[in-house]
Amino acid sequence: NEGTVEQVKGITYSLSSFLGPQTWRSNGARNDNYEKSLLINSAGKQSSDLYHCVIYLAPGDYHRFHSPVEWKISFRRHFPGKLLSVRPTFVSWFPNLFNVNERVSYIGQWKYGFFSMTAVGATNVGSVKVYFDEALATNRTKWRIGRDFNDLKLKKNISLGKGDPFGEFNLGSTIVLVFEAPKNIEFDIKSGQKIKYGQLISRFE
Repeated sequence: NEGTVEQVKGITYSLSSFLGPQTWRSNGARNDNYEKSLLINSAGKQSSDLYHCVIYLAPGDYHRFHSPVEWKISFRRHFPGKLLSVRPTFVSWFPNLFNVNERVSYIGQWKYGFFSMTAVGATNVGSVKVYFDEALATNRTKWRIGRDFNDLKLKKNISLGKGDPFGEFNLGSTIVLVFEAPKNIEFDIKSGQKIKYGQLISRFE
């Protein structure tokens, strides 16, 4: 809504700050509306919208994360930053927390358009490991000086299937999905609900 996304109900953060400038596009952003400019299939019969899903992994949860869809990844952006707690009780009173913490965003496309998956660091979770990206080195203090983010244009697109292993945290943390999908998408989950690996979270009519 107007360039902001809900961290939790009533607490927001800036989408443009979260993902950063759209340099992964050969021609840059197409208009001044950041959220609309992410859309690839915004016109025609099968017009789409932008959606997001925040998945919190508590310390006692499964610490690996998997590809949620079949997609191709072409770009990685690493934001060095702080490692504040991402517990829901803390997130609920700290606006813009996801833009303050260290995070790694992977950008690409799936069959419905734009797709991004971001691993957000947290207290005692300075290390994010991504299986196909051996060059990624998180929690490096020297990277935090004078640079807002570090980009990597992948030499070859990484193709992942739904459920494929993606990476892991040292402890619990958060995954944020920001993606384009048809307007008839229906979510099978509710805010605050626990989910398990392989569980369906959405469907189309």
